[in-house]
Amino acid sequence: MKLKWPRRTVQSLGILFGIFHITGIGMTHILFPGLHCYACPLAITVCPIGLMQNLVAFGVVPYFWIGAIVAYGLFAGRGFCGWFCPFGTLNDLLSFRKVKIGAWTSYGKYVVLIFAIVGAWLATDTLFCKLCPAASLEASIPYLFMGVAKLNTPLLVHLGTLAGTLVGMLLVARFWCRYLCPMGGLLSLFNRVSFLRLRLDEQRCKT
Repeated sequence: MKLKWPRRTVQSLGILFGIFHITGIGMTHILFPGLHCYACPLAITVCPIGLMQNLVAFGVVPYFWIGAIVAYGLFAGRGFCGWFCPFGTLNDLLSFRKVKIGAWTSYGKYVVLIFAIVGAWLATDTLFCKLCPAASLEASIPYLFMGVAKLNTPLLVHLGTLAGTLVGMLLVARFWCRYLCPMGGLLSLFNRVSFLRLRLDEQRCKT
């Protein structure tokens, strides 16, 4: 199926959906189809990776989570990453250099995904959330300016991971999305069976 909507328009809808609390709507049980921190002051949706860690930590069978992820995956697979995810949009805006690194490094996102699952199980805590650069940008920094958060070690760790990720985005094409994002790794499992797929137009491709 060919999408005719301009990509930036769809990305803007993703950002708007992520901060829909500006309309007065409160927190919902809707899983966001991308990486968007549910600790964000303006969030109304739930981060799939954050919820997954909580379910693993408390030993809850994630029926709702599995159903939502399968639905998202079968619909667009990893297409949400480049078309709807707010952090993916930021990655696009900072991709001035089209440098790529070894193809094997793309497996890094699966390593991070496994770390999030195993870490939550072993520590009964959301370890990935404490390092997630999206959470740094969407929750830690806003709460710092609101006076809710204090400049302590956990916040400095968050700011450090965000700074490192931003540098990586500037130096390597789609650094976070391609190599480290656990949500991207999760959705990529459905790429071969998703309803919407990305195809390369070789006639318009430029080297």
